[in-house]
Amino acid sequence: MSKMLDRRALFFLIATAFLNAVGIGLIVPVVPFLVQGYVSAAQVGEIVGALSATYAFCAFFASPMLGALSDRYGRRPLLLICLLGSVLGYALFGFGGALWVLFLGRIIDGVTGGNVSILYASLADSTAPRERGKYYGMIGAATGIGFMLGPGIGALTATLGYRAPLFITAGFTLVNVIWGFLYSPETLPLERRNADTSLARINPFSILRAVFSMAQLRWLLVATFLFASAITVFQTVVPVLGKDVLGWNAETIGIVFLIAGVTDIVGQGLLIRWLQPIFGDAKLAFVGLSCEVVGFVLLYMSVISASVLIAFTSILVITLGDALVIPSVGGLVSQLVSGREQGRVQGGSLALQSIARIIGPLTGGEVYSRFGRGIPFLGAAVTIGVSMIAIVLALPAIRAHQTQEMEVGQRG
Repeated sequence: MSKMLDRRALFFLIATAFLNAVGIGLIVPVVPFLVQGYVSAAQVGEIVGALSATYAFCAFFASPMLGALSDRYGRRPLLLICLLGSVLGYALFGFGGALWVLFLGRIIDGVTGGNVSILYASLADSTAPRERGKYYGMIGAATGIGFMLGPGIGALTATLGYRAPLFITAGFTLVNVIWGFLYSPETLPLERRNADTSLARINPFSILRAVFSMAQLRWLLVATFLFASAITVFQTVVPVLGKDVLGWNAETIGIVFLIAGVTDIVGQGLLIRWLQPIFGDAKLAFVGLSCEVVGFVLLYMSVISASVLIAFTSILVITLGDALVIPSVGGLVSQLVSGREQGRVQGGSLALQSIARIIGPLTGGEVYSRFGRGIPFLGAAVTIGVSMIAIVLALPAIRAHQTQEMEVGQRG
């Protein structure tokens, strides 16, 4: 391990990534019950979607800005400020008192929660290039575990009251701030800092323009945006559906999403490794998307029948499909660009998914409240179907690239 990055500092970075993800997941089972105190029952879905979109919107714009500011002022102060902002955001959401306070809490947490760019920059400062993959993997694993455990933690702590998960997470985050203040050093020395904080450096749309300029990627990026939008509808509307139609409380919703998280990890960690060499990325993407279409149709049927069994089955089918789609489409994207362009392209793909997390919850919550509880799921099924068409349109570019790679290999 690098001399600049001791174990206590590494623990701080991993804990920050974990708490970021937990904070997103733990409000899933409780937010419909917190919102219902401020709006009519018919508006709950709409407001839940707006709260989710508000967080995503703020994080989308804040992430490149925070990264650029940390290049100028250092990683440590920006990261500590971000964590304090998350403490304030959780506390405001927990105290509530008015709907605008809930939105303010999500705005603050969204702006300061876009600190992932600082985490990775801190690791890049402190490790040799050949070591970074290992440490980036630790951050990714902590994030994945946090997403999986977040709803479960929210469910368990909700037994103490619907506000309890917010206050408990705020407390743990504050402890992490103190730990970072005591044990996390500054990783960016003064002589390596960059004074350029121009609009071009902090504009997330510049990343999107760059990747959409690559013609071979456009249809795959469209597919990525479409299925990501559908999945965010699922993540936003299902808790409200559970409350309104299935009679679920916060504990049940959290446990259901915890089981879904385990299914996702099994799918991405085990199934994809076994199936990918046999079928390849394109076929697996189609299988995964087909599962999602079936799952959303089943979810619609669960609304009509008020069947817990059908709803639970649909959630598992959608989660399994998502576990197959994400790595498969990521693999297809990576096949179409050179090694020098991987970072920019993957960053653009993530930015596009961030926009989906803004649009999906807004439209899903609005449709749920205004047009019917099952309509968002039918809309998501259609959206997934269109994403399958986009992948079909991308196949010629994929095959041409594979042929080119084979020819290069034969000449070599």
